[in-house]
Amino acid sequence: MNQEKSSENIPIYVKRYARMPHWTMREAIALICGMNPDELTDYTGKYSRGTTAFDLVRVALLREEIETVKRKSNPMSSTYRPQKIFEAAKLAGLRVPEYLIKEVQRCYAKREAVREGIEKSETSQARSDLTTTERNSLLTIIAAMAKRGYGHDENNKSKSAVSEIVSDAALIGLRISDDTVRKWLAQAIAHMKENQDIPPKAD
Repeated sequence: MNQEKSSENIPIYVKRYARMPHWTMREAIALICGMNPDELTDYTGKYSRGTTAFDLVRVALLREEIETVKRKSNPMSSTYRPQKIFEAAKLAGLRVPEYLIKEVQRCYAKREAVREGIEKSETSQARSDLTTTERNSLLTIIAAMAKRGYGHDENNKSKSAVSEIVSDAALIGLRISDDTVRKWLAQAIAHMKENQDIPPKAD
């Protein structure tokens, strides 16, 4: 079995299966044996390269699969992550083609990069929904309403406006948690203290 292949010589079916996040046991065994799963129609049927290697891998993998992956009622048709298959193969003493491992790793890294890119994009979008000026203006409004409208005192728990704001929101049909109110009040008060550029007016 040829264990080493350059990227341009890797069969198309290997590249296609390497992109899949899960394989059936049948697909995994065929790939480890250097066979195309799409051309293998029957576990016990004839294959152009013979079934001896296939059967040996099947027995070894299924034995380790029960211990290391997950016991299933029909392990041959259940699906598994390629990394778990490789772990089971290693424990079974099987040699997995290096080109298969590398291609799976390459595709996994590509999927992770795409996922991270999407998450960063979503985070960036969420942060850019408000400009700095708009956010500061809202914090100023919250601080003014909390201090002057609710008599909020961040240094005195008995004079905290959190519960009152939550109750008033409910009175107009809106729901908000104590933690959310507390978080934004804290940010608004911090903003107020950092940006007070005129003396507070006495009552």
